[in-house]
Amino acid sequence: MNDNNPVEVSKPTTKRKPPIWPWVAVLILVIVGILVHRELTLMFDDLQRTGRDFIQLFEWLLSLVDG
Repeated sequence: MNDNNPVEVSKPTTKRKPPIWPWVAVLILVIVGILVHRELTLMFDDLQRTGRDFIQLFEWLLSLVDG
């Protein structure tokens, strides 16, 4: 037998858990996306109401002039 080959040392098999930081990053991005969507929706609704109020004010002013 040829004993020139080194004997392979068996390494202990440790099961490493996958990192959790990618899931935390995804969760943060989802929460930020939901909050941004909510704020944009509220802003758009306010803008629509403001536009309707300006139109109503303009019509009221025209009714005073035509009166």
